[in-house]
Amino acid sequence: MAGMYADGHLGSGQGTGYNVGGHLGGEHGLGVQAGGQLGGGQGIGVHAGGHLGGQHGLGVQAGGQLGGGQGIGVHAGGHLGGQHGLGVQAGGQLGGGQGIGVHAGGHLGGQHGLGVQAGGQLGGGQGIGAHLGGKLGKYTGHLGFKFGGKENA
Repeated sequence: MAGMYADGHLGSGQGTGYNVGGHLGGEHGLGVQAGGQLGGGQGIGVHAGGHLGGQHGLGVQAGGQLGGGQGIGVHAGGHLGGQHGLGVQAGGQLGGGQGIGVHAGGHLGGQHGLGVQAGGQLGGGQGIGAHLGGKLGKYTGHLGFKFGGKENA
């Protein structure tokens, strides 16, 4: 079983956008998709992704954003084996009132497995900060620091 799709829009306050994709082999086969947005108060954005083998197979995705009050942002991630398998993600942000921020993380084995995450922030009213966290079974731990920035109300 195979299929493809494409759609788009132009104007009406939404800017210009498109989405395209296709699949081969049904729910547990191969699928890909990509899309983009220009204008409409959202700046420029693009995304792409794919999967092989359904919800317990392999999946990847990536995207980016420029402008629209958000500065520059990128993200990417992937998973293998569903919610109890292996997953990783990473991203970053520059500008848009947020300064510079980065994050990364991963998990193995689901809710009761192993998980790690790390991140950092510089500027954008947030001061300077970094954090590192982890999880093993029901035990969690976090370590971090923050200097300066606005206080939470």
